[in-house]
Amino acid sequence: MLHYQNQWLKQLHPHAISSNSDNIAFHYLSSPPNTNPIWTDLIQSNRKDFVAANTLVDKMKDLSDPRIPLYFTTDASGGYSGGIYGSGNNFSTFSKPSNRITDPTLESIFIDYSEVEFLKAEAVERGFNVGGTAESHYNNAIGASIEYWGGDAASTTAYLANPKVSYATATGNYKQKIGEQKWIALYNRGFDAWTEFRRLDYPQLVAPVDAETVLPRRYPYPVQEQNLNTKNYNDAAAAIGGDKVDTKLFWDKF
Repeated sequence: MLHYQNQWLKQLHPHAISSNSDNIAFHYLSSPPNTNPIWTDLIQSNRKDFVAANTLVDKMKDLSDPRIPLYFTTDASGGYSGGIYGSGNNFSTFSKPSNRITDPTLESIFIDYSEVEFLKAEAVERGFNVGGTAESHYNNAIGASIEYWGGDAASTTAYLANPKVSYATATGNYKQKIGEQKWIALYNRGFDAWTEFRRLDYPQLVAPVDAETVLPRRYPYPVQEQNLNTKNYNDAAAAIGGDKVDTKLFWDKF
């Protein structure tokens, strides 16, 4: 967690990342074993069991998001659709990750301009003096994401004019506005998207129908810790309110 807090402070520094050209990423090569892991998992292995999830696709369709064709392939009907997440879905029916996502050389982003601008938008709303307005940073964040994935300025302008996207008219408080757009921008960065979903409480996702628990807020401690480090395990579990998937971590409570 100290890493995350330090990252927050670093990103609010006046000399933080200021364009997509400053993005920090790990670059892969075109030949194994140094390729994008998604290419390895889905293309090299010839897997036919991963499709887009309805949660993200439906949200982007509702917003007429210009990144849909940049994130996904078309489905069997020539449009865009996601399978019901947590359920069995027919591979040939739904959209899949785009060719950009499955390219063997696709870089892995550690931190980018879009994320920095979303953090600055939130910082303004929380009363920090980082310059600019929440709306300007929010707009910069969305524009940076669209640009990174290959969209143009006209697409960004039209998208930001959408009343469902515009900071002035989008539904909810700043956590909802920033949280939902940041979740979209963090596509292909699942762990980061999960962190932001927990931290901002948006989008308001629900667990699959047959899920045994609510959507996890944390990973439980490993069974090995329970067996070999029992006293410390019990103390740690008690200190956080129980070793459960729905126990909120300290940074997930504000």
